[in-house]
Amino acid sequence: MLEPDARVVLLDQLRPPPGYRLSAAVATTFTLDLSTAVIPPLAFASFEIRGTPDPVAALEAVRACTDKVDIFCQAGQIVVTGRHSDLMAYLEPMVHPVRRPKAGFLFHPKVWFLGYQAEGEPERYRLLCSTRNLTDSHAWDAVVTLDGVAGTQDLSSNRPLAALIRHLPQLAVGPIGGERVDRVRALAAAAMKVQWDLPENVNEVTFHAFGVPRVPARPDFSGYRHLVVSPFCDDAGIAELTELSRGDVTIVSRPEALDQLRADSLEGRSTFILNPLAVLNSSATDSEDAASSGSPRPDLDTLSGLHAKLTVVERHHRAHVFIGSPNATSAGYGGNVEFAVELRGGASKLGVDTYLGGGAPFAELLQEYKGG
Repeated sequence: MLEPDARVVLLDQLRPPPGYRLSAAVATTFTLDLSTAVIPPLAFASFEIRGTPDPVAALEAVRACTDKVDIFCQAGQIVVTGRHSDLMAYLEPMVHPVRRPKAGFLFHPKVWFLGYQAEGEPERYRLLCSTRNLTDSHAWDAVVTLDGVAGTQDLSSNRPLAALIRHLPQLAVGPIGGERVDRVRALAAAAMKVQWDLPENVNEVTFHAFGVPRVPARPDFSGYRHLVVSPFCDDAGIAELTELSRGDVTIVSRPEALDQLRADSLEGRSTFILNPLAVLNSSATDSEDAASSGSPRPDLDTLSGLHAKLTVVERHHRAHVFIGSPNATSAGYGGNVEFAVELRGGASKLGVDTYLGGGAPFAELLQEYKGG
Protein backbone atom coordinates (compact mmCIF):
# COMPACT_ATOMS: atom_id res chain seq x y z
CA MET A 1 0.00 0.00 0.00
CA LEU A 2 1.23 3.48 -0.82
CA GLU A 3 1.11 6.09 1.90
CA PRO A 4 -0.15 9.58 0.98
CA ASP A 5 3.27 11.12 0.26
CA ALA A 6 3.03 10.58 -3.51
CA ARG A 7 6.09 12.59 -4.52
CA VAL A 8 8.67 10.74 -2.44
CA VAL A 9 7.30 7.34 -3.48
CA LEU A 10 7.21 8.21 -7.18
CA LEU A 11 10.77 9.51 -7.11
CA ASP A 12 11.97 6.27 -5.54
CA GLN A 13 10.11 4.17 -8.08
CA LEU A 14 11.48 6.07 -11.09
CA ARG A 15 15.09 6.07 -9.91
CA PRO A 16 17.33 4.30 -12.49
CA PRO A 17 19.33 1.25 -11.40
CA PRO A 18 22.88 2.13 -10.27
CA GLY A 19 25.01 3.14 -13.24
CA TYR A 20 22.02 3.42 -15.59
CA ARG A 21 20.17 6.38 -17.07
CA LEU A 22 16.73 6.76 -18.59
CA SER A 23 16.46 5.96 -22.29
CA ALA A 24 12.67 6.24 -22.74
CA ALA A 25 9.45 6.08 -20.74
CA VAL A 26 5.73 5.91 -21.38
CA ALA A 27 3.03 6.48 -18.76
CA THR A 28 -0.75 6.30 -18.61
CA THR A 29 -3.17 7.93 -16.19
CA PHE A 30 -6.83 8.82 -16.02
CA THR A 31 -6.42 12.22 -14.35
CA LEU A 32 -3.25 14.23 -14.89
CA ASP A 33 -2.21 17.05 -12.58
CA LEU A 34 0.34 19.17 -14.44
CA SER A 35 1.91 20.21 -11.14
CA THR A 36 2.68 16.56 -10.45
CA ALA A 37 3.62 15.79 -14.06
CA VAL A 38 6.60 18.11 -13.66
CA ILE A 39 8.11 15.73 -11.10
CA PRO A 40 9.27 12.86 -13.39
CA PRO A 41 11.36 14.99 -15.79
CA LEU A 42 12.75 16.91 -12.82
CA ALA A 43 13.61 13.63 -11.16
CA PHE A 44 15.31 12.15 -14.21
CA ALA A 45 17.25 15.39 -14.75
CA SER A 46 18.38 15.45 -11.13
CA PHE A 47 19.56 11.83 -11.35
CA GLU A 48 21.76 12.77 -14.33
CA ILE A 49 23.22 16.15 -13.26
CA ARG A 50 23.77 15.81 -9.53
CA GLY A 51 25.86 18.64 -8.17
CA THR A 52 25.89 20.95 -11.18
CA PRO A 53 25.63 24.64 -10.20
CA ASP A 54 24.67 25.73 -13.72
CA PRO A 55 20.93 26.57 -13.89
CA VAL A 56 21.00 26.62 -17.70
CA ALA A 57 22.43 23.10 -17.74
CA ALA A 58 19.75 22.04 -15.29
CA LEU A 59 16.95 23.44 -17.46
CA GLU A 60 18.43 21.81 -20.54
CA ALA A 61 18.54 18.49 -18.69
CA VAL A 62 14.84 18.85 -17.83
CA ARG A 63 14.00 19.62 -21.47
CA ALA A 64 16.04 16.64 -22.64
CA CYS A 65 14.19 14.37 -20.22
CA THR A 66 10.78 15.56 -21.45
CA ASP A 67 11.94 14.48 -24.91
CA LYS A 68 12.21 10.92 -23.56
CA VAL A 69 8.85 10.72 -21.78
CA ASP A 70 5.30 10.38 -23.13
CA ILE A 71 2.24 10.56 -20.88
CA PHE A 72 -1.23 9.54 -22.08
CA CYS A 73 -4.29 10.66 -20.13
CA GLN A 74 -8.05 10.86 -20.54
CA ALA A 75 -9.03 13.98 -22.53
CA GLY A 76 -10.70 16.55 -20.32
CA GLN A 77 -9.01 15.28 -17.15
CA ILE A 78 -5.95 17.55 -17.09
CA VAL A 79 -5.91 19.81 -14.05
CA VAL A 80 -3.53 22.18 -12.31
CA THR A 81 -3.49 22.20 -8.52
CA GLY A 82 -1.09 24.22 -6.47
CA ARG A 83 1.20 26.90 -7.86
CA HIS A 84 1.83 27.17 -11.59
CA SER A 85 5.45 26.52 -12.52
CA ASP A 86 7.33 27.88 -15.52
CA LEU A 87 8.55 24.33 -16.05
CA MET A 88 5.05 23.38 -17.21
CA ALA A 89 5.92 24.91 -20.56
CA TYR A 90 8.18 21.91 -21.11
CA LEU A 91 5.32 19.47 -20.62
CA GLU A 92 3.18 20.17 -23.68
CA PRO A 93 5.08 17.92 -26.13
CA MET A 94 5.04 14.92 -23.79
CA VAL A 95 1.37 15.05 -22.68
CA HIS A 96 -1.14 13.34 -24.99
CA PRO A 97 -4.90 13.46 -24.20
CA VAL A 98 -6.71 10.39 -25.50
CA ARG A 99 -10.30 9.75 -26.53
CA ARG A 100 -12.76 7.41 -24.88
CA PRO A 101 -12.41 3.81 -26.09
CA LYS A 102 -16.16 3.86 -26.82
CA ALA A 103 -19.23 5.79 -25.71
CA GLY A 104 -19.87 5.57 -22.01
CA PHE A 105 -16.40 4.31 -21.09
CA LEU A 106 -13.04 5.82 -20.26
CA PHE A 107 -9.27 5.49 -20.55
CA HIS A 108 -8.25 4.51 -17.02
CA PRO A 109 -4.91 2.57 -16.80
CA LYS A 110 -2.16 3.76 -14.44
CA VAL A 111 1.09 2.37 -15.78
CA TRP A 112 4.72 3.42 -16.18
CA PHE A 113 7.00 1.44 -18.50
CA LEU A 114 10.59 2.68 -18.47
CA GLY A 115 13.78 1.72 -20.27
CA TYR A 116 17.27 2.28 -18.82
CA GLN A 117 20.67 2.04 -20.48
CA ALA A 118 24.27 1.79 -19.29
CA GLU A 119 27.40 1.47 -21.39
CA GLY A 120 28.45 -2.14 -21.75
CA GLU A 121 25.45 -3.43 -19.82
CA PRO A 122 22.18 -5.07 -20.96
CA GLU A 123 19.16 -2.82 -21.25
CA ARG A 124 16.95 -2.88 -18.18
CA TYR A 125 13.24 -2.13 -17.88
CA ARG A 126 10.79 -1.28 -15.13
CA LEU A 127 7.03 -1.57 -14.93
CA LEU A 128 4.98 0.34 -12.38
CA CYS A 129 1.37 -0.81 -12.27
CA SER A 130 -0.39 1.48 -9.85
CA THR A 131 -3.85 2.35 -8.63
CA ARG A 132 -2.85 6.01 -8.35
CA ASN A 133 -3.31 8.66 -11.00
CA LEU A 134 -0.48 11.06 -11.75
CA THR A 135 -1.84 13.59 -9.29
CA ASP A 136 -1.00 14.98 -5.88
CA SER A 137 -3.50 12.61 -4.27
CA HIS A 138 -3.95 12.12 -0.53
CA ALA A 139 -5.43 8.64 -0.63
CA TRP A 140 -4.29 5.11 0.17
CA ASP A 141 -3.14 3.37 -3.01
CA ALA A 142 -1.29 0.24 -4.12
CA VAL A 143 1.46 -0.40 -6.66
CA VAL A 144 3.40 -3.29 -8.20
CA THR A 145 6.99 -2.58 -9.26
CA LEU A 146 8.69 -5.06 -11.57
CA ASP A 147 12.26 -4.87 -12.87
CA GLY A 148 13.59 -6.89 -15.76
CA VAL A 149 16.28 -7.26 -18.37
CA ALA A 150 16.05 -7.32 -22.17
CA GLY A 151 15.77 -10.83 -23.57
CA THR A 152 16.27 -12.11 -27.11
CA GLN A 153 12.83 -13.60 -27.83
CA ASP A 154 9.24 -12.42 -27.65
CA LEU A 155 7.40 -13.79 -24.63
CA SER A 156 3.67 -14.39 -25.04
CA SER A 157 3.15 -13.55 -21.36
CA ASN A 158 4.17 -9.95 -22.11
CA ARG A 159 1.67 -9.49 -24.95
CA PRO A 160 -1.02 -7.62 -22.94
CA LEU A 161 1.52 -5.02 -21.77
CA ALA A 162 3.03 -4.59 -25.24
CA ALA A 163 -0.43 -4.34 -26.83
CA LEU A 164 -1.51 -1.59 -24.43
CA ILE A 165 1.63 0.46 -25.14
CA ARG A 166 1.35 -0.06 -28.91
CA HIS A 167 -2.31 1.02 -28.86
CA LEU A 168 -1.71 4.34 -27.09
CA PRO A 169 -0.86 6.59 -30.10
CA GLN A 170 -4.03 5.38 -31.86
CA LEU A 171 -6.15 6.74 -29.00
CA ALA A 172 -4.63 10.25 -29.03
CA VAL A 173 -7.04 13.05 -29.92
CA GLY A 174 -4.31 15.13 -31.55
CA PRO A 175 -1.23 14.48 -33.67
CA ILE A 176 1.89 13.08 -32.03
CA GLY A 177 5.33 13.73 -33.44
CA GLY A 178 6.77 10.91 -35.51
CA GLU A 179 9.79 10.47 -33.27
CA ARG A 180 7.56 10.06 -30.24
CA VAL A 181 5.32 7.53 -32.00
CA ASP A 182 8.40 5.57 -33.08
CA ARG A 183 9.72 5.58 -29.51
CA VAL A 184 6.41 4.34 -28.07
CA ARG A 185 6.33 1.56 -30.65
CA ALA A 186 9.93 0.67 -29.83
CA LEU A 187 9.01 0.44 -26.15
CA ALA A 188 6.10 -1.85 -27.05
CA ALA A 189 8.47 -4.09 -29.00
CA ALA A 190 10.93 -4.07 -26.10
CA ALA A 191 8.16 -4.97 -23.64
CA MET A 192 7.58 -8.24 -25.52
CA LYS A 193 11.11 -9.40 -24.71
CA VAL A 194 11.52 -8.40 -21.05
CA GLN A 195 12.45 -11.17 -18.65
CA TRP A 196 11.05 -10.05 -15.30
CA ASP A 197 12.66 -10.48 -11.91
CA LEU A 198 10.02 -12.03 -9.66
CA PRO A 199 9.23 -10.27 -6.35
CA GLU A 200 9.70 -12.14 -3.09
CA ASN A 201 7.19 -14.96 -2.58
CA VAL A 202 5.94 -14.61 -6.19
CA ASN A 203 6.58 -17.44 -8.64
CA GLU A 204 4.55 -16.19 -11.61
CA VAL A 205 3.40 -12.84 -13.02
CA THR A 206 0.53 -12.38 -15.47
CA PHE A 207 -0.65 -9.19 -17.18
CA HIS A 208 -4.25 -8.27 -18.00
CA ALA A 209 -5.11 -5.48 -20.46
CA PHE A 210 -8.80 -4.57 -20.68
CA GLY A 211 -10.38 -2.68 -23.56
CA VAL A 212 -7.40 -3.20 -25.88
CA PRO A 213 -8.28 -4.53 -29.36
CA ARG A 214 -7.36 -8.14 -30.16
CA VAL A 215 -6.13 -8.82 -26.62
CA PRO A 216 -8.99 -10.45 -24.69
CA ALA A 217 -8.62 -10.25 -20.92
CA ARG A 218 -9.87 -13.37 -19.16
CA PRO A 219 -8.69 -13.28 -15.55
CA ASP A 220 -9.82 -16.23 -13.45
CA PHE A 221 -11.51 -15.07 -10.24
CA SER A 222 -12.76 -18.51 -9.16
CA GLY A 223 -11.74 -19.73 -5.72
CA TYR A 224 -12.75 -20.51 -2.16
CA ARG A 225 -11.69 -17.22 -0.55
CA HIS A 226 -11.85 -13.65 -1.86
CA LEU A 227 -10.76 -10.20 -0.77
CA VAL A 228 -11.98 -7.28 -2.91
CA VAL A 229 -10.61 -3.80 -2.19
CA SER A 230 -12.06 -1.07 -4.39
CA PRO A 231 -13.05 2.55 -3.71
CA PHE A 232 -15.91 2.32 -6.22
CA CYS A 233 -18.09 -0.71 -6.78
CA ASP A 234 -21.44 -1.73 -8.21
CA ASP A 235 -23.48 -4.90 -8.17
CA ALA A 236 -22.26 -6.07 -11.58
CA GLY A 237 -18.62 -5.47 -10.66
CA ILE A 238 -18.91 -7.35 -7.36
CA ALA A 239 -20.59 -10.22 -9.21
CA GLU A 240 -17.77 -10.27 -11.80
CA LEU A 241 -15.19 -10.77 -9.07
CA THR A 242 -17.04 -13.04 -6.65
CA GLU A 243 -19.82 -14.97 -8.43
CA LEU A 244 -17.53 -18.02 -8.69
CA SER A 245 -16.63 -17.87 -5.01
CA ARG A 246 -17.10 -21.06 -3.04
CA GLY A 247 -16.41 -19.60 0.38
CA ASP A 248 -15.53 -16.45 2.29
CA VAL A 249 -15.78 -13.05 0.60
CA THR A 250 -14.54 -9.81 2.16
CA ILE A 251 -15.22 -6.44 0.54
CA VAL A 252 -13.42 -3.23 1.48
CA SER A 253 -14.71 -0.01 -0.08
CA ARG A 254 -15.88 3.50 0.63
CA PRO A 255 -19.10 3.75 2.66
CA GLU A 256 -20.93 5.72 -0.01
CA ALA A 257 -20.15 3.00 -2.55
CA LEU A 258 -21.31 0.19 -0.26
CA ASP A 259 -24.50 2.14 0.47
CA GLN A 260 -25.47 1.84 -3.21
CA LEU A 261 -25.15 -1.95 -3.44
CA ARG A 262 -28.15 -4.29 -3.35
CA ALA A 263 -28.58 -6.33 -0.19
CA ASP A 264 -27.89 -9.59 -2.03
CA SER A 265 -24.47 -8.28 -3.15
CA LEU A 266 -23.46 -7.99 0.51
CA GLU A 267 -25.39 -10.89 2.00
CA GLY A 268 -23.07 -13.32 3.77
CA ARG A 269 -20.03 -11.17 3.00
CA SER A 270 -17.76 -9.36 5.45
CA THR A 271 -17.63 -5.65 4.63
CA PHE A 272 -15.22 -3.02 5.85
CA ILE A 273 -14.32 0.62 5.35
CA LEU A 274 -11.22 2.55 6.35
CA ASN A 275 -11.16 3.67 9.94
CA PRO A 276 -11.62 7.49 9.98
CA LEU A 277 -8.35 7.79 11.88
CA ALA A 278 -6.56 6.28 8.84
CA VAL A 279 -8.27 8.63 6.40
CA LEU A 280 -7.12 11.89 4.93
CA ASN A 281 -9.52 14.13 3.04
CA SER A 282 -9.12 13.20 -0.60
CA SER A 283 -8.20 15.81 -3.15
CA ALA A 284 -10.54 16.81 -5.98
CA THR A 285 -8.63 14.58 -8.36
CA ASP A 286 -9.69 11.53 -6.34
CA SER A 287 -13.35 12.31 -6.92
CA GLU A 288 -12.78 12.73 -10.63
CA ASP A 289 -11.75 9.08 -10.71
CA ALA A 290 -15.33 8.24 -9.73
CA ALA A 291 -16.35 8.99 -13.31
CA SER A 292 -14.49 5.89 -14.49
CA SER A 293 -16.54 3.67 -12.22
CA GLY A 294 -19.91 4.65 -13.63
CA SER A 295 -20.86 5.85 -10.15
CA PRO A 296 -22.20 9.32 -9.35
CA ARG A 297 -19.54 11.80 -8.34
CA PRO A 298 -19.62 12.03 -4.55
CA ASP A 299 -19.30 15.28 -2.65
CA LEU A 300 -15.73 16.06 -1.68
CA ASP A 301 -16.66 16.27 2.00
CA THR A 302 -17.84 12.63 2.00
CA LEU A 303 -14.83 11.10 0.26
CA SER A 304 -12.74 8.67 2.25
CA GLY A 305 -9.06 8.05 1.70
CA LEU A 306 -9.30 4.65 -0.01
CA HIS A 307 -8.18 4.54 -3.64
CA ALA A 308 -6.43 1.15 -3.87
CA LYS A 309 -7.82 -1.54 -6.20
CA LEU A 310 -6.79 -4.99 -5.04
CA THR A 311 -8.36 -8.42 -5.45
CA VAL A 312 -7.00 -11.53 -3.75
CA VAL A 313 -8.31 -14.96 -4.74
CA GLU A 314 -7.29 -18.24 -3.12
CA ARG A 315 -7.65 -21.60 -4.86
CA HIS A 316 -5.69 -24.86 -4.68
CA HIS A 317 -3.66 -23.43 -1.75
CA ARG A 318 -2.35 -20.69 -3.99
CA ALA A 319 -3.04 -16.97 -4.01
CA HIS A 320 -3.74 -14.79 -7.03
CA VAL A 321 -3.28 -11.08 -6.26
CA PHE A 322 -4.63 -8.62 -8.83
CA ILE A 323 -3.40 -5.01 -8.53
CA GLY A 324 -4.17 -2.33 -11.08
CA SER A 325 -6.60 0.26 -12.30
CA PRO A 326 -10.00 -1.53 -12.58
CA ASN A 327 -12.58 -0.69 -9.95
CA ALA A 328 -15.05 -3.41 -8.98
CA THR A 329 -17.60 -2.05 -11.44
CA SER A 330 -19.20 -3.05 -14.70
CA ALA A 331 -17.23 -0.29 -16.47
CA GLY A 332 -13.94 -1.41 -14.93
CA TYR A 333 -14.22 -4.89 -16.41
CA GLY A 334 -16.60 -4.26 -19.27
CA GLY A 335 -15.52 -1.34 -21.45
CA ASN A 336 -12.88 0.91 -19.93
CA VAL A 337 -9.25 0.69 -20.98
CA GLU A 338 -7.61 -0.74 -17.85
CA PHE A 339 -4.50 -2.66 -16.83
CA ALA A 340 -3.73 -5.02 -13.94
CA VAL A 341 -0.89 -7.26 -12.82
CA GLU A 342 -1.62 -10.68 -11.33
CA LEU A 343 0.94 -12.02 -8.86
CA ARG A 344 0.81 -15.75 -8.07
CA GLY A 345 2.31 -17.53 -5.11
CA GLY A 346 1.54 -19.62 -2.05
CA ALA A 347 -1.60 -18.72 -0.11
CA SER A 348 0.36 -18.65 3.16
CA LYS A 349 2.57 -15.84 1.78
CA LEU A 350 0.25 -13.87 -0.54
CA GLY A 351 -3.25 -14.90 0.51
CA VAL A 352 -6.09 -13.06 2.23
CA ASP A 353 -4.55 -13.44 5.69
CA THR A 354 -1.59 -11.38 4.47
CA TYR A 355 -3.98 -8.43 4.49
CA LEU A 356 -6.64 -9.37 7.05
CA GLY A 357 -4.87 -11.70 9.48
CA GLY A 358 -3.96 -10.75 13.02
CA GLY A 359 -1.34 -8.02 13.10
CA ALA A 360 -1.57 -7.32 9.36
CA PRO A 361 -0.96 -3.57 8.84
CA PHE A 362 -3.84 -3.26 6.36
CA ALA A 363 -6.31 -4.90 8.77
CA GLU A 364 -5.44 -2.33 11.41
CA LEU A 365 -6.70 0.42 9.08
CA LEU A 366 -10.18 -1.08 8.79
CA GLN A 367 -13.47 -0.96 10.65
CA GLU A 368 -16.66 -2.88 10.03
CA TYR A 369 -19.22 -1.34 7.69
CA LYS A 370 -22.54 -0.91 9.50
CA GLY A 371 -24.70 0.03 6.52
CA GLY A 372 -26.08 3.34 5.30
